[in-house]
Amino acid sequence: MQPTRPRFCIAGGGIAGALLAWRLARHGGSSVTLLDDPAEPGATAVSGGLARGYEPDRHNAQLATRSLAELAGSDRLPQLRRTGSVYVCQGAPDRATVAGIGRAVGGVSVAGPDELAGRFGLAGVPSGCLAVVERQAGYLSPAQLAAAARQQAARLGVRLRSGRLAGCESSRDGVWYVLADGRVGRADGLVLATGAWTPGLLAAAGLPANGLRTKLIRYTEFAAKGQLPPAFVDEPTGLYGRPTAD
Repeated sequence: MQPTRPRFCIAGGGIAGALLAWRLARHGGSSVTLLDDPAEPGATAVSGGLARGYEPDRHNAQLATRSLAELAGSDRLPQLRRTGSVYVCQGAPDRATVAGIGRAVGGVSVAGPDELAGRFGLAGVPSGCLAVVERQAGYLSPAQLAAAARQQAARLGVRLRSGRLAGCESSRDGVWYVLADGRVGRADGLVLATGAWTPGLLAAAGLPANGLRTKLIRYTEFAAKGQLPPAFVDEPTGLYGRPTAD
């Protein structure tokens, strides 16, 4: 007899859930169901989609650089709009991280306040603050990336189900989950990629939320003339942004 494949259910068809389903399908050896509720737009729909290699945390930077390289080398995922990026650090960037980006994707350098003002129009950068400039970075549509991942996952056998998760309960034979319309399913493992709804779902299932909370991100669009800046992150002020497609 062949061993039974483990069954996983991923609730949430946004960028996190869709990419996880696709990776599990590529890895093989398991049965995957992806729950998606098109009527409930999540954070993916309003994400800025900045894609760069540099992050202050070295581990996160390694993951980001690998993701950037994967996007650049894939013909199945949406392509980056390569505006380049500027990450203004509160001081000097981590040298090992910058070197790692250079080895993985190339096109990375470090700039000071004078160069930032002259090349990119970023005036008033405090003295002593340096920036990581990446030519291979830019942005993409997170919604398009999630849609492409769902499509690729379906081609590899992932079962796509439309509906909103209403609750779940652990048992000896796995995890039972209930959709808002009353449908019931069972899996060996349930992944909540449900964003702002996660704390409520955990509480409804009698599970601790462990301090999870939602975060509100506010953004504004500005009409600009002349040379547009690249995608940027400014640590000293906490601001970030990118040019739009038009």
